[in-house]
Amino acid sequence: MITTEEAVNKLTKELRSDDGFYISYHHNIAMSFKDEFKNVLPDSDIEQYVIHNIANQAATNFMNRWVGSTKKNEWLVDQNWEPIKDKIIN
Repeated sequence: MITTEEAVNKLTKELRSDDGFYISYHHNIAMSFKDEFKNVLPDSDIEQYVIHNIANQAATNFMNRWVGSTKKNEWLVDQNWEPIKDKIIN
């Protein structure tokens, strides 16, 4: 029987080597955030692109910590993100 540590190590190795697998995990994490945001604050006046960008940045941060990567967030939308990005990320 495989141990939990072995399973996690195998999963981490696969996430590092398979971009499609990495992206699927990333997107599922980001969408979980977006879904929960909508559930908790359904009447929020925060623009959707801001929520989208925060969710994707959070997923990128999580995945990079997990797999020991420095991948950039490739899923930012809208040029208006740049002026507010530092306020949200830092």
